[in-house]
Amino acid sequence: MAYLTRKRIKGITYYYAEESEWRNGRSKRIWQKYLGPLSKIICR
Repeated sequence: MAYLTRKRIKGITYYYAEESEWRNGRSKRIWQKYLGPLSKIICR
């Protein structure tokens, strides 16, 4: 299942859509897509 995550880089929060799954007892990211800062997501 995909979900949104946020990362703060140099004081600016960026959003990503990503999906993870369990492999060998650990969570591993399967894919990640950059969405941008919140202001750009709202404009879309």
